[in-house]
Amino acid sequence: MSACLSPEILGRYLAGELAAAEALACEQHALSCRRCARALSEAAQRDELVARGKELEAQRGAAPSAWRALEDTISAVSTTLLGGPSEGGPLVTPS
Repeated sequence: MSACLSPEILGRYLAGELAAAEALACEQHALSCRRCARALSEAAQRDELVARGKELEAQRGAAPSAWRALEDTISAVSTTLLGGPSEGGPLVTPS
């Protein structure tokens, strides 16, 4: 895999939806591509934050709409980070 990871592939990788060979190709690419390594790290952190928020919601009975709003905000920021301009261009190349 020589092209940068698309947001779709990134999401599928993090969700464990890629075949073993595809996942390995993503991992190998990220080892040699600083942008994709950063994109994977940021997306994984975002997913972890959202999952933790949902756990807290279940534990504390927080208003689901508040967590949905937080998740929407995190997703919007993530989209900006993953698809917006950065040093030398976007973090990922659209497919």
